[in-house]
Amino acid sequence: MNKKVIFFFPATLTSSGQSASKIRPRKMLKAMREKGYIVYLVHGSYRARLKRIGVIEKKLENGAEFEFLYSESLTIPYHLSEPSHWPRTFIKEILFFRKLNKFKIPLFCFYRDIYWRLKDMNLEASRIVSFIKKPFYYIELILLKNFDKVYLPSNQMKEHVPILRLENMEELPPACENFISSASDSATQPSSMKKEDSFISSTKKGIKVLYVGGLSDGYPMQLLFEAIRQSPEVELTVCTRKQDWLKSKGKYILSDNISITHESGSSLIPLYKTADVCSLVFEPQEWRDFAFPYKFFEYIENCKPILAVKGTPPAKLVEKYEIGIVVDYTLESLLKGIRKLQDKRFFESCRENIEKVKKCESWTSRVEKLQDTANQINR
Repeated sequence: MNKKVIFFFPATLTSSGQSASKIRPRKMLKAMREKGYIVYLVHGSYRARLKRIGVIEKKLENGAEFEFLYSESLTIPYHLSEPSHWPRTFIKEILFFRKLNKFKIPLFCFYRDIYWRLKDMNLEASRIVSFIKKPFYYIELILLKNFDKVYLPSNQMKEHVPILRLENMEELPPACENFISSASDSATQPSSMKKEDSFISSTKKGIKVLYVGGLSDGYPMQLLFEAIRQSPEVELTVCTRKQDWLKSKGKYILSDNISITHESGSSLIPLYKTADVCSLVFEPQEWRDFAFPYKFFEYIENCKPILAVKGTPPAKLVEKYEIGIVVDYTLESLLKGIRKLQDKRFFESCRENIEKVKKCESWTSRVEKLQDTANQINR
């Protein structure tokens, strides 16, 4: 008999949207179904969620067993998650969580970020709005104290999270897929390593570096641009939103080997196909000490060695699996790293290691971790 789980999401879970906050819950839901679970999905508006909760409560009363409840937080506090953002108590849902506790069903939540506590990441246009929202973040954490495990993008985030006990927090970073996924599930189609795509041509000079993502104040890359300008044999392609580039272009100096583009979705596939290396080189900021960018695993899916900055969560995986180069945030170290990636033998070794990473850092492995934790709780 297939095991049953509950997937709780305090908003509408859609099949579209390319931000990490929309992609991640889709991937986890898909992985649960691939593992053979019967998933009772609770999402949508509060009223819609209560109808689904009613079905589950009847199942519980009739003796149904559930392995665990898995939920994901939003970037906005739980109690403000209705479309109007007007505060709600969600009493019936909170009572539902307590009922699951009584039935000894483990409660898990992925807590997305803690940017609201960092001064340099206060992105609110209005200080008044930020001031009003802050107490609700704390209220949400008080609710999560009753959960058996709160998962974070990285273990480094623990020290920034108030109220919760350290032992109740654990990392559950994004993951990758080891197969071709549908266009609705991914911005790109992951590629397996092919000889014709590899950096193997003896006539090829230099490498092509690709960055896909934002270019706002939270993503300063001036040092990377400078390193590329000093490396004429290397090409850099920055794929970012047009509005990001228009807002930030005054901070950057271009050269003949640096190009800017604004592709998205399936249009990214040619960029990944022609790139040799992908970059996660940004100026160090407090939030980067614990943030785990979703793009890291998109790079892995496309079998691209990664250039990362020491001390960040992605850098730890790059070093652990030997799938790229980790550099200090200095021009000298970055130039040295770029030269190292031009070594044919080292480059191919990175690509071979990436194929192994796809298997052990998959979305299904994340679901297996949830089940292992649930089994330990229920012993």
